[in-house]
Amino acid sequence: LMLEPTDDATITQVLRFCTAVGLPVPLAQIGCSDLPKEMLAQVAARATAPGEVTHNMPFPVTPGMVEKAILAADARGREFLERR
Repeated sequence: LMLEPTDDATITQVLRFCTAVGLPVPLAQIGCSDLPKEMLAQVAARATAPGEVTHNMPFPVTPGMVEKAILAADARGREFLERR
């Protein structure tokens, strides 16, 4: 959701669903609260490797875009939990 323009209502709906069924929303909930930049870069590179689903997007996806999306999703997840 964070890779493409998505309205706040949709993001909130997904966050509500995730928390309702016990899925993690910020990185801290999967033990990655202090994710090193090097590891984030490795995850982003792997996510954009040939054959990965990121290539199904209607636009080219770069590792930098994935890094930003992961950090944005983490921030939104933390913010969502703080407001609850």
